[in-house]
Amino acid sequence: MKVGDTYAITSNGRAAKATVCLIGEAAEVEIVCFYVFDAESFGDDKAKEAGFAGIISHVPVNSEFAVREIGEKIAEGAEIPEAFTESHKTWVESLRAGQAGWFDKTLPNALDQIFSSMIVDEPTS
Repeated sequence: MKVGDTYAITSNGRAAKATVCLIGEAAEVEIVCFYVFDAESFGDDKAKEAGFAGIISHVPVNSEFAVREIGEKIAEGAEIPEAFTESHKTWVESLRAGQAGWFDKTLPNALDQIFSSMIVDEPTS
């Protein structure tokens, strides 16, 4: 696994793609940061109605878990999206302030957690 590798992710009949955008250290733990896209099948109907476009610009995962259940490598040398760079910068600032962390679980399980914790406000009439 290296920066620029893109993988096909599947979980419970849902699919997405994830690009490795950065591998680094945080609090003495090696972290792999992913840009996830084409993940529309992970979002529920409320998320889709609210405009979820299938992109999660920054998903930090402990490297011990990042290599598990990752799926097939489908590309190498992908360009790092600007949305990732901005999200990563925000994450680093939040991490330093003690307001962010990373996932100690596989990427598919991290995506499941992200989507299960999404709160979409009901539209008001």
